[in-house]
Amino acid sequence: MPRPSDPHARARLLDAARAVFSDRGLDRAKVEDITTRAQLSKGAFYLHFGSKEEAFRELLAGVVSHLERMLDESSSKQLSVAPGDVATIRAYLDACHEKNVEIFAYIWENRALMAMVLEGGGSASYQHLIEDFAQRAQRQTAVLLQHGVSLGLYRTDFDLSAAAAFLAGGFDRVARKLVREPHRPDIDAMMRQVEALFLGGLARRDVLDVLNREEQKLSGKHAVERGESLAGGGVTTG
Repeated sequence: MPRPSDPHARARLLDAARAVFSDRGLDRAKVEDITTRAQLSKGAFYLHFGSKEEAFRELLAGVVSHLERMLDESSSKQLSVAPGDVATIRAYLDACHEKNVEIFAYIWENRALMAMVLEGGGSASYQHLIEDFAQRAQRQTAVLLQHGVSLGLYRTDFDLSAAAAFLAGGFDRVARKLVREPHRPDIDAMMRQVEALFLGGLARRDVLDVLNREEQKLSGKHAVERGESLAGGGVTTG
């Protein structure tokens, strides 16, 4: 009686392929490496994939698809913010920051595979996947910039298309730098620095001044609270 096939074999092979490609790269990886790690036969591999390149393509498509979902969720959340006062703009910026951190944390956690994704797997056969994603990100950035203008956050005297291309390209370079870092950086601080640079170039000066004053007040309040906490705890110096 034939043994029933493993319903989880495909997932196990993909998990193993992810690890092998991350360790060895696509060119040096072998099907035997994948099947050994998955504890499955080569026959099981070829039952699901025609080649290691096909397995890599599926992994690549999965990563890009996940990034697209995160990008769509981020855009939906930001576009749901209606025009209002400065507090509304702050909530909008906080939502942007939260999703940026989430996206770049995902990139870091999958940095070995992401490094190959950003290079299109080193082959024109895969390059279009990341190029399609980059174009989609640029289009969504243009929509978000227009929404920021309607919120009263951004100036109106810049070219939306050019600004979107610049911003999307900037985040692409940050991602490429991130995947080469030997140790996990402070992604929250990194995103705040990047966002501050972009905001400084695009935000209305009067809105930026108000946001900066609020930030200074908040920083001062936190400093006072920390001081009171230390005093209450009986901490002394000298």
